[in-house]
Amino acid sequence: KYLKNIKVGCIVIDPKHSTLVNNQNSFLICKMPRRIFAFCLSRISPGNYAPNTRSNISQSAIIKKGVILGENISIGKGVIIGENTVIGDSVIIDENTEIGPNSTIHYAHIGKNSLIYPGARIGTTGFGFNFDDNGVYKFPHRGKVIIKNNVEIGANSTIDRGSLGDTVINDYVMIDNLVHIAHNVSIGKGTIICGQSGIAGSTVIGENVILGAQVGIAGHLKIKSGT
Repeated sequence: KYLKNIKVGCIVIDPKHSTLVNNQNSFLICKMPRRIFAFCLSRISPGNYAPNTRSNISQSAIIKKGVILGENISIGKGVIIGENTVIGDSVIIDENTEIGPNSTIHYAHIGKNSLIYPGARIGTTGFGFNFDDNGVYKFPHRGKVIIKNNVEIGANSTIDRGSLGDTVINDYVMIDNLVHIAHNVSIGKGTIICGQSGIAGSTVIGENVILGAQVGIAGHLKIKSGT
């Protein structure tokens, strides 16, 4: 139903839908469209997500001994980065945010006045695998992690980067220690997530939701605000 109204570079489509092929778009017709799409994506985007074109590290940023900075980094005023923390490519850290020691951050935009506790892993590749008659294959992840303002991320918590879209943590979200947030999850403003909870991919959590300790949420669900 979408093919009539879209104009894109190329559509990968199963032969059973070949009657829908039109002159508006280019098509690859194949029996395993998702596998072929993943293969093509890994070739045209080998790993980096649209890196920043320039570095911009504020003179007021406090970068402690042992910190490793990757390429094309932007660090705002009043930012503190702890020892042995790795800031990889395509990262923006806004004003007055503190990153604790022994953390790793890749493919992320972290907003103002946020606090990342020690050992956090932000921007890790999501656990995205598919399988068909030819076996298991990995689906590439090329999205970012968007963490907005006044957010806390607990120690040793992990937030995966998105696959095609982004993983989004909105303002005033408070995340406890040892929490896992999978790829393409969206968490609404003011939500609280207690320790050892896990949220599977593409789930949308509303505003002011409270998750107690060791809560597990399956993927592709919608949790309403105030739950």
